[in-house]
Amino acid sequence: MRTVADMLFDIALASGRYADPRALARFDNRTYSQNGEDGVIAEIFRRIGVQSRYFVEFGVEDGRQNNTRLLLEQGWRGLWIDGNADAVASASEIFAAYIASGALRIVAATITVANVSALLDAAEVPASIDFLSLDVDHNTSHIWRALNRRTRVACIEYAASLPASAPLEVPYDPTATWDGSNWFGASLKTLELIGASKGMHLVGCELTGVNAFFVAAEDTHDRFLPPFTAEAHHEPPRYQANGSRGHMPATQARRWLTPADAIGAADTTIDVRGAGPLSFRLHPTADPWVSGVIRRGDLFDPLILTALRTLLGPGDTLLDVGGNIGWFTVIGSRLVGPTGQVIAIEPEPANAALLAANLAGNDCRNVLLHQVAAGAEATTARLYLDTENFGDHRMAIASARTRWVDVDVRPLDTLLDGGRQRVDLLKMDTQGSEVHALRGMRALLATNPAMRMVIEFWPHGLENCGSDAADLLALLTRQPRLFWLIRSQARIDRITPEALLALADGELSPASEGHGDIVVLSATDEAGIQRMAALETPT
Repeated sequence: MRTVADMLFDIALASGRYADPRALARFDNRTYSQNGEDGVIAEIFRRIGVQSRYFVEFGVEDGRQNNTRLLLEQGWRGLWIDGNADAVASASEIFAAYIASGALRIVAATITVANVSALLDAAEVPASIDFLSLDVDHNTSHIWRALNRRTRVACIEYAASLPASAPLEVPYDPTATWDGSNWFGASLKTLELIGASKGMHLVGCELTGVNAFFVAAEDTHDRFLPPFTAEAHHEPPRYQANGSRGHMPATQARRWLTPADAIGAADTTIDVRGAGPLSFRLHPTADPWVSGVIRRGDLFDPLILTALRTLLGPGDTLLDVGGNIGWFTVIGSRLVGPTGQVIAIEPEPANAALLAANLAGNDCRNVLLHQVAAGAEATTARLYLDTENFGDHRMAIASARTRWVDVDVRPLDTLLDGGRQRVDLLKMDTQGSEVHALRGMRALLATNPAMRMVIEFWPHGLENCGSDAADLLALLTRQPRLFWLIRSQARIDRITPEALLALADGELSPASEGHGDIVVLSATDEAGIQRMAALETPT
C-alpha cells in the first residue's frame, strides 16, 4: 500500500522539484513517526553512516509514536524527555524492557533554556550524539540554541506557515505552551541560521511540512542537495495529509477573507502542459491546499488534471461545479479553446472574486461564472466556512465551524437553458453535496447521456450532507464505466459500481474520511474508455 507521502512526492515529481536523487523528501516513510520522518532519518544515516548510535528526543509523549522508537528497536540507545508525567509513566510501562536493559532512559521534565544542559548531564548523555529530535512546540528554537551537545543529525520542528526567508521566532517564555495557533517555534530561516552556528547544514524537510533535517557540515559533502537554505528546502504546511495534528491558526486569531481581501496582484505564474503559462491570484494567507500548492509552483490535483487533458478537446463544453479560485476553470478554458465554453459554479464570495480575477488575468473569454451553490431546489442556505482550507467549505455544518455565509442555491437545470445546454464534461467537487447538485440537473443528465464526469467520491462528506455513495451512483449514467482516481496512492484504476460501494463501506468509511475521485463514462463512450484505460496504473 502506497502512503500519502508517496502521493505527495508524486505531485512534487510532476513539477520536477525532486528529480535530483539527493532530495530527501523522496524517502518519506512512516513506521512509528508522525509523518515521513522515519524514512528520511534512515536515508540520512545510510549516506553518512553511524557512530555513537545514541539519540536524544524531546517531546515523545508515551513513546508509541515518535522519531526514535524505530532507532531504539534497531539497537540504538538514548534518552527521551517529555513534560507530561502521565505520558512518561505510560512510556515507562510500555518500554520497560528497554529501560531494564539500559538502552533507554525516560525523564519527565519541562524543558527550558536554563535546565536543558543539566538534564542531559544528569542522564549521562555523551558529548557527541548521532541524532537529536526536538519538538516542544512553543520554545523549540530557543531550546536548540541552548543545547551544548555536538550533534551529527538533527530533526527540528519548524513553523511551516511562516515565510521561508524570514528569520522569525516566538519570544522565549519558559512557561508558555502551544496556544493552537501558527505562531509557535520558529521559521525555517531561523532554524537554518541556528544550525549554521552549530556547524550544521539544512539538508531537507519531510513533505507534510512539520520537521526540518540538519546534518553536520563535515558529513554533508556531496551527499545532499544544495543550496542548504530555507528557501531551497521549505515545505509548506500539509498537516492534514497524514492525519497530523499540525499547527492551525488559533480560534481567537481566525477571521474570514472578504472579496476585497482576496484580490491582490498576480501571485504566481505556472506552466501547465497543454494549457501554457498561466497566472493565478491566490489567497493571501497560508491556505495549504489549492493556493499553497500553486504558490510553490506545483500542480494542484494532478490526477484530475490528467483526466481533463485526456477527456476534453477543442470545442467542448466543461461544467466546473465547485470552481474555487479557478485552477481547473482556467485550464479547462485553454483546453476547450475559443470555440469551446466553460461554465463555472462557485458560491463562496472570496473564492468567486479570485476566480473572476483569474479569468480576467488569463483572458478567459469563453467562461461564464455563476456565483451560486448547486442544489436540488432554489433556496438560500448557509455555506459553512473552513478558515484554514479555503477549498473545504460545506453546505452542511462540519465539526465546530462557527463561520458561515448565506448563499443562493440554484438547480443547474434552471441556470443552463432549462437543462438543454450541451455539456461534454462535468467536473464536480462540492465537499459532500454532490448528490443534491446532481438532483438539480436531472434534465441536463437526460439531455447529455454521454456526458463525461469527474466527481469527487467522499462517502463521509456525502453522509455529512444527508446522502450516501449509493445515492450518488444511482444518479449517474446507466451502466457506467468507472475509473477510480486514488489520491492517497496517486494511481488510476478501473472499478465497478459494486466494488466502489464496497470500498465506501470499508476503506472509505466515515471514520477514515478517505476519499478520491471517480471518472464516469457512458458504456457507449468507446473513445473515452480507451483513453482512460491507457492511463491505468499497472498492478
